[in-house]
Amino acid sequence: MPVDDHTDPDELRPSGQDEVRQALVQAGLELVASRGLQFSVRDVADRANVNHGLVHRYFGSKSGLVSAVLDEFNANALAGLDADGLPGDALWDDLPSISVILARIALDTESDPFDRHPVFQQWIESLKGDEPGRPCSGEREAKARVAAAASMALGWALFRRMINFGVAASDADTVAMEAMIRERFVEIGGGSLTIESPHHRSASGEGVDARQLG
Repeated sequence: MPVDDHTDPDELRPSGQDEVRQALVQAGLELVASRGLQFSVRDVADRANVNHGLVHRYFGSKSGLVSAVLDEFNANALAGLDADGLPGDALWDDLPSISVILARIALDTESDPFDRHPVFQQWIESLKGDEPGRPCSGEREAKARVAAAASMALGWALFRRMINFGVAASDADTVAMEAMIRERFVEIGGGSLTIESPHHRSASGEGVDARQLG
């Protein structure tokens, strides 16, 4: 709903249990992305445009709300896996926001606030299967592949701009680096990423061969 001088603020308030809960979880996700876990119940309620008492009604405490926020984060990331349970383009495209949220959480606490990691768990299980061309000798190798691929992808998503500055990359260089990283990611961790697409083509319109930097 557009906001103007004649808009009644009450008309913008979420109403009903499901709408209020979702507004609070979404507000919590946005705050984690911008502040990490350093926010108050009132901060979330203000962002969601609801009374802060509703946080306690629906989640019991800030801890309960954080758990719901992290569950939502996991569900969104899990939806980015392909039909084989491996990373797809949707997950890759969400990596900039995923990497920021994970980095802020890691900086805020030495413990793991997640009670589970379904993306990693599903990814490992899928790699332990009979994937053509990428046989895994067992769970240990699958974990190592997931750790290596995730480190590369999250690092690129989080530090891409600084890396580009550091290596003095041109626009064409960046396209080629992205293609190479995608290619290496699939080699190590599997998945169905599009290695070459209109979004990842050079300005001339020709596809970039990731090997040109090798």
